[in-house]
Amino acid sequence: MKKILIIDDSVVTRRKVKNALSEEFHVVEAVNGNDGIAKAKVKKDLNLIISDHNMPGEFNGLQMIEEIRKIDHHKMTPVFMFSSETGDDLKRQGKLLGITSWIIKPCDEKTLLGVVKKFLNQYDTNSKFKL
Repeated sequence: MKKILIIDDSVVTRRKVKNALSEEFHVVEAVNGNDGIAKAKVKKDLNLIISDHNMPGEFNGLQMIEEIRKIDHHKMTPVFMFSSETGDDLKRQGKLLGITSWIIKPCDEKTLLGVVKKFLNQYDTNSKFKL
């Protein structure tokens, strides 16, 4: 079963995302950027990371992803930013960090599941898209 790390300070959002994905994927939750980095260090077999941008604490979403990219086994792990932030500057910064997709909140559970399934079905473990 493919593994997804969800990082969001909102318990309601984490619960909604987990409910949407947990029948098809193993979901690991993190409550903020520090927790996300810590879990990424020990979870070497993540297939996808889904993160909020605005989180309290030391790291926002982009700063956290920058730290996760320093972890050898997650240099190429796909990342979806799941945020209400839609600024072009943020998206440009995210692209430079290797953010795969920017999903705007709110997003219904069925749509989120469809996007994640479609992406992970096209993405293989060698970081290459199937053509």
